[in-house]
Formats: sequence, structure tokens, C-alpha cells
Amino acid sequence: MRIKNWCWALLIVSVFAAGCSGSTAKQDGSAPDSAGKNQNSKGDAVSAEKVLLPQELVSDATKAIGLLQTQSITYSTKSSTGQTGETTRTIRLEKNDKGEYIVHCTWTGQLAVEGDEFYKITKDGLLEFRALDDDIKPPYIYLPAGMTPGKTWKSTYGFDNAKTLGKVSLEQTAKIAGTEKVTVPMGTYDAVVLEETSKMTGAQFSINTHAKTWFAMNVGFIQSKIEWNGTKSDAAGKKQPLHETLEFKAVKMTKEENR
Repeated sequence: MRIKNWCWALLIVSVFAAGCSGSTAKQDGSAPDSAGKNQNSKGDAVSAEKVLLPQELVSDATKAIGLLQTQSITYSTKSSTGQTGETTRTIRLEKNDKGEYIVHCTWTGQLAVEGDEFYKITKDGLLEFRALDDDIKPPYIYLPAGMTPGKTWKSTYGFDNAKTLGKVSLEQTAKIAGTEKVTVPMGTYDAVVLEETSKMTGAQFSINTHAKTWFAMNVGFIQSKIEWNGTKSDAAGKKQPLHETLEFKAVKMTKEENR
């Protein structure tokens, strides 16, 4: 249920494996270190002061993820199995001790089990390098700097030990499918549409996914629908079919001070 961005397939499976219902809300992953700076949940030192993104790094990608200000968006979730819930995603702009600008995303509520996601802002776009408490190898372009309709890109990446999933590899094709006007509980927006197809393989599963996500510029992602098909081995080693869909709709936004 990553509306991953994420890596949607991997987030979905991790929630499936851990059981998303009843997850405990997670607190912000930043904590002061002994030098008075902040540390993110990966342990990197980050600036404790308000961070402003240089104009040369402002792009369609940073606008699509909602970096005009730090914010939280709460989403309603609904699966094809009838499960419903609510989850909140908070994004913060940070600058690490290497001088790199980082988008730090934290889930609370239903998807607290996912932990934090980290994206480096480059002139090519948003490069996702960490999720599910593990490094992504190699980092891959999540959103390109220019989100022109028709633009496509492919990525091959993986995790050594993502949560309880063990070693996982993914092959993904993404496309900017166009623009649409979308109405969600939070309002009506002109949105850029991202479509992703992925094949994810691990020791006990093989899953194909299709994800469609709607991004409102300077707001963030406002809606997503993910469908996955595949198999997952049970405790006895017998393969069980998987087929499900999950939908996200933005319900409300809370603006916060960048810190």
C-alpha cells in the first residue's frame, strides 16, 4: 500500500505480511543528537533549522511530491477484500551533513509498519534510496524532473532485507500517462497521472503489480489505485494465489512548520 510511491508492490506485500490493521502510529523519526543537530531514522545528521530548496533543484518532481511546505496528508484506504482504514503521510525537506537535499517521508496510522522513505533531490528528479528500513540498491528515479505526458523510464533495483521479506528484486516500468481532473474528499484538482507496472520476486513470492497514482502539483499525491496478482508460499511451502486491489483517496491536509 505504498502509495509508493512507492515501490508500491513492495509496500503492499510488507503490509500484507505484517498485517496492517491495528498498527501503532509512529512518531517522527527525527531526534536531537549530542551536537544539537537532528538525526533522521537512518542515523544521518540533518539540519535542525528550516530548510529551503535551491531554485535550481525545483522541478516537476519536487512540486508533485508537495515540497512547497512541510505537510501531512491523511488518506482513506479501501481494499477489494472489504478492509477500510486511514493512514497519514508526512513529508519533510532536510539537508544532510553532505549538503544533499533529502525528502523524508513518514507514515503513521495504518501504514506505520512501512517506516520511513528517503529520496535525494537531484537535477534528474527524485532518487529513492531507502525504504522499509533498508537501502535500495541501486537507488532509482521515482519521479523525473520533467513530468511530460508520454515520458517513460525503467528501473531494476532491490533490497537485501526489507522488513520480514528477505532479499527482494524488482523490475519496474513507469510512465507519465497524462493529466486528469480528479475529485477526492480533500477537493478537486488537476492531476498528473503516473502509471507503474512492476514484477517483484522474493524467496517466497512472485507478484506482478499495476499502480496508477494522481499527483496534484504543489500538493502531493491525492489518489492511487494498486492492483496485484501473483503467488505467496504459506507456512507449509504451498503456493497461494494473490489478487487484490487497494485504493487511496486524500481526505485532509495539515500544514506544518519545516524543522
